[in-house]
Amino acid sequence: MNWVMRAAENVLSHVPGSGKIPELARRVRAHSSKALQDSFYDLMLEGNSQQATKRALLSYILDSFKIPEDDPRFLRHINIWHSREMVRALNRMGYVVDVIDYRNTNFVPRRAYDLFIGHGGINFESIAQTLQENCVKVYFSTGCYWRFHNEQELSRFEALRIRRGVVLEPDRLIRHSEEGALQVADGIIGIGNDATAGTYAGFSPVIMINGTALRDNHYEQADKDFASGTRHFLYYAGAGNVHKGLDLLLEAFAELDQHLWICSGIDKGVADAYSNELHRHRNIHLVGWVQPRSAEFYKVMRTCNYAILPSCSEGQAQSIVECMNQGLIPVVSKACGLDIANYGFLIELCTVEHIRNLVGKLASQYSAIDCQRRSLDARAAALGKYAEAAFPKCFREAINLLINTKGA
Repeated sequence: MNWVMRAAENVLSHVPGSGKIPELARRVRAHSSKALQDSFYDLMLEGNSQQATKRALLSYILDSFKIPEDDPRFLRHINIWHSREMVRALNRMGYVVDVIDYRNTNFVPRRAYDLFIGHGGINFESIAQTLQENCVKVYFSTGCYWRFHNEQELSRFEALRIRRGVVLEPDRLIRHSEEGALQVADGIIGIGNDATAGTYAGFSPVIMINGTALRDNHYEQADKDFASGTRHFLYYAGAGNVHKGLDLLLEAFAELDQHLWICSGIDKGVADAYSNELHRHRNIHLVGWVQPRSAEFYKVMRTCNYAILPSCSEGQAQSIVECMNQGLIPVVSKACGLDIANYGFLIELCTVEHIRNLVGKLASQYSAIDCQRRSLDARAAALGKYAEAAFPKCFREAINLLINTKGA
């Protein structure tokens, strides 16, 4: 039995692995034990609890309510901002909200809830089974359907083995089945587009909403050389180098004159397998992880015209949304969950040859003027459908739709 089959067979057998509470949460009553077992009760970030008539339970990211908004950690992932905005949106809808961590397996509801929103397969099903029948149970997704996700990842690692003879452990497998959670949910709200929703075939209703580009006016103030930037591409991504296609980019750019800038941590296996590409090619620049909105962050955003991500599975690639917020032109796979309209480019095949040809075409056929126009359009999209005000509005509309669907 090959290693991919062993990984697939073992995928469900492993379990994956604060700071001062900010002023906005001062009215929260915290129940403390271990970090993952902490809970926030009676959370009202917006409005008056005396006027709230309903109660919701949110099982998501607990640390979001411990990190002040001026703390650099607050910008490390949009999920932190989303979790707070979900509470604010629910407050505006008349809900007092209790929040627990999505990995908290000890929590037992001791109140009646009108609404339950949960994430992932760790505790959703066990909590949902204890709630009353009329409670609306919503699965909140930030990725593709978990089986699709795992299949795509295993395929990437098998392709790497065949292509380079390199055997690495999968880097972003979902190790807790989400099947039971999806089955008991009254509906799914996810971050993504129609391509993301399509991976949830067989489940209904499935509602996708866009992620968010947090406010930043640096783009309008920056002096960018679009002529030079035509030859510069940025890989800006989180964990999971092979999952997100960095191996493909390294092989492609090793045979190109165009420049690849890498703003990401490098997994040890990838660092060893691609030591030559990472350190001995003058056109491949390993920057490493950069703090969002830092001087180094802005420097690399000014250097590059394009943000490239040949990922195999995302809900919606937030790193690309942030790059669009800085005016970079998205060059993405379908799996990135982005509608790139007339300003971006689709990586139709995630192969080394196709990426190499596409990069060469973009660098040679699109002028500085073309890039500047697409940059302006990408920035306009970030300010429009990915604006801060768009997420809570779409989230409230999705919640109301699922409530009305269950009540019909």
